[in-house]
Amino acid sequence: MQEATGYSVAMPDAADDVPPPPPSALEHCLDRLATLSAADSEPVVFFREFVRTILHSVPVEEVTAWLRVGTTDWMRLTSSRSAGEESLTTERVVEPPPWVRESFTTPMRIISESTPKRLAGPIRQAGESTGVLVFEFSSTTPDDTLAALAPFAAAVAELAGDFLATRELRTLRQDGLERQHFERWQGTLASATRLEQLAGIIAHDGRAFCHADRLTVLRLTTKGARAVAVSGVDTIDPRSPVVLAMEVFSSAARSETSPLALPSDELSAPLQDAWNQLVSAGGTRSAALGVIHDGNGQSVGVLIAERFTDSPYSDATGRLSRVITAVMPWWRSLEAAQCPWWWRAGLTRHYRLGRRAMIVGIFTLLLTGLGAIPIPFRITAEGELAPVHRRDLFATANGVVETVLVEHGDRVAAGQTLAQLRDPGMEMEATRVTGELATVRARLEVVEAARIVGATNIGETPARLQQLASEAADLRQQSESLAAQQKLLAAERETWTIRSPLDGEVLTWDVQSLLSGRPIERGQVLLTVGDTTGDWEVHARVRERDFRHLPRQQGGSIGERAEVVFAGDPGKSQTGQITRVSRVTDLNERGESTIRVTIELDQPRLPNSRAGTRVWLRMDCGRRALGYVWFHDFIDAIRTAVWLRR
Repeated sequence: MQEATGYSVAMPDAADDVPPPPPSALEHCLDRLATLSAADSEPVVFFREFVRTILHSVPVEEVTAWLRVGTTDWMRLTSSRSAGEESLTTERVVEPPPWVRESFTTPMRIISESTPKRLAGPIRQAGESTGVLVFEFSSTTPDDTLAALAPFAAAVAELAGDFLATRELRTLRQDGLERQHFERWQGTLASATRLEQLAGIIAHDGRAFCHADRLTVLRLTTKGARAVAVSGVDTIDPRSPVVLAMEVFSSAARSETSPLALPSDELSAPLQDAWNQLVSAGGTRSAALGVIHDGNGQSVGVLIAERFTDSPYSDATGRLSRVITAVMPWWRSLEAAQCPWWWRAGLTRHYRLGRRAMIVGIFTLLLTGLGAIPIPFRITAEGELAPVHRRDLFATANGVVETVLVEHGDRVAAGQTLAQLRDPGMEMEATRVTGELATVRARLEVVEAARIVGATNIGETPARLQQLASEAADLRQQSESLAAQQKLLAAERETWTIRSPLDGEVLTWDVQSLLSGRPIERGQVLLTVGDTTGDWEVHARVRERDFRHLPRQQGGSIGERAEVVFAGDPGKSQTGQITRVSRVTDLNERGESTIRVTIELDQPRLPNSRAGTRVWLRMDCGRRALGYVWFHDFIDAIRTAVWLRR
């Protein structure tokens, strides 16, 4: 029993008559076929579903579509009930049977004299026959059944023709849109100013015109191939196995004059090995390769269009040739624009020797100039501007900052209170000493009173008077000690008041947030006060390896002249001389060994200047060879490396 939507066909025995299906089943089948003909699908997919629907609805043994694909060639698509509804065999036929050619030009007809019996009629597309649709029945099927199914078969052939016509129209429309997009894309090629930019446009936008899953652009040089752009990739990893395989493949195919469709049985051994390597590394199933040539016929670039599925890659070389033809003029133009005139001259055989001699001469002159031409040698250093008269104020106790009476930028006078400190431990000690002193003094008054009373009392013994005298002396000594401690604590408390040592300006930033209520330790820097209306100087750090180039080093460098340039205003400069040089070195934030120097400016009055302003120093160290001036750091690094490896 073969089930169908709305209709069941009971397959009779060979001797039984086969009745035609009811009209409702045929109408449902035609509706389904009409829906299929309007869908956008590949012909093989369409005819597979087309034939399966017919086999579900009509007691037919086999359905065949003969499609004409050329003047002599035909494509035969066949599906039978015995082979299964999902199976669809296709084959290319040069010479079909005579009855097929007859049915190509005649309406749907019954061919009952043959075995099996057939219904055959033309598939018309836009009024012209493009194929033949054939229904084959068992030899026992009555002619009446065939006659009843003939209109249905004609309608089915018409639906098949509608599908082919719709697909052709859709293909033409798609080709037209693709042609318009291709023309617009050709216009974008003119916007490229460098060869790498042009390669990016080709790889990212040209992939669609090649119908490829990936399009790679490679540049050919005398050293080999180099990947420049890959569709869908912003940065190319030159060590990637896929990129390396493409470069090897492109180098092997640089002598090809026409595009290659791959895989192919006509490849040379090196090219076949390179193709196998690309398939193994990137999973490529099919590809097309085309070479870009310059005006002299030299290979300058390669395009590789790849597919990663097993679907047929039709017209791959034609599409790739179209893209290469479009990009070749722009490639040649940018290749010539980026190539120097002396190198372009060297590309021809006639000038190659002269180019090499010219390159050798240029390098010889360059090396001679680096070693023989003397130029001024100057060293540079980074520093900052600071007032000559400035003081750092330190914490005089371990405790907390109780009050801060100034803000950043406030003008202060010498002796003005800036902050008040508080030491809870010291305050507790002062309270203890004061209490003990009061107790001792009260006790001393009692003892002195007892001695006076005892001296007038005849009954008081000399031993008792001697004891009172000794106790009074001890209490006086304790009183003097505690009084001295109280005086010292008072003097210590006086130091908790931080006063300005000079007339100037508070240079510390955001004083209130930095100090108010904060715990501190003795010796910690709290504030910096400087006279910004007076003279200024520069504090700088000179790299130790640069300091040795000064004509007078270390203490002898005092008096060395220096030019000072302000980083915030490069047009503003000053001159000065080194007045102090540190006797020790320290490390800067970059981990370099540096020497601190102080520069006294020739014009120290700098109105509206700010402490900490960044400046650059430049000091003249005489004249040295051009190469040493430019590369002395590199030369010193080589010397150090050689010495360490001895």
